[in-house]
Amino acid sequence: MESSNNNLTGNTVINCDYGFYVNDSSNNNDLFGNDAVNCSVQGYLLGAGCVGNDLTGSTVSNFLRIRVVDGDGVGVSGVDVRVASDGVDVYASAGYGGSNESTDVDGLTDWIPVPYRRYSGVVSSGLSVEVWVSGYGHRMVDMSTSHMETFTESLLPLLTAFLSVVQSTQDGGKTIVIIAVLIGCALAGSALAVHILRRKT
Repeated sequence: MESSNNNLTGNTVINCDYGFYVNDSSNNNDLFGNDAVNCSVQGYLLGAGCVGNDLTGSTVSNFLRIRVVDGDGVGVSGVDVRVASDGVDVYASAGYGGSNESTDVDGLTDWIPVPYRRYSGVVSSGLSVEVWVSGYGHRMVDMSTSHMETFTESLLPLLTAFLSVVQSTQDGGKTIVIIAVLIGCALAGSALAVHILRRKT
């Protein structure tokens, strides 16, 4: 764009080298609430000589896809997913109160445009991006590049259920009670833990 005193609001540019390019001789333009998605070089470029331009509310986004698989690496369908940028939902299926689709037969969502930077004036700041997958956990996500995040079936329900073995013996009037809590190895890689919770003599 090479002009001055214009208003460019609510536009989306997808899959470009540069999303919005304001040349040196362009001044006093308002670029409010635009979104530059999956730009390979830069979402917004302001020429060195331009002044008075305002990008407030405009965002830089990349694409995110969620994949959910079981312990054998097979996609799991019908799993609810929520994605939030700076606390605002950009994707939510029915289980999270939204209208987006849950995972398909291959365990995949659509590619989701997710804002990760927002402008105030001509300065951008980072946005936190969080993903929730029902029954598979929650994590913070780095959206500096478009990518796929994989959630793998875990044994988290077993981590909250205790398998207790109680052995009581009599030995000279002493009672030994040993409660061994065995926590299963989660597929994420946690080791089998055996905790002796209590020993009383």
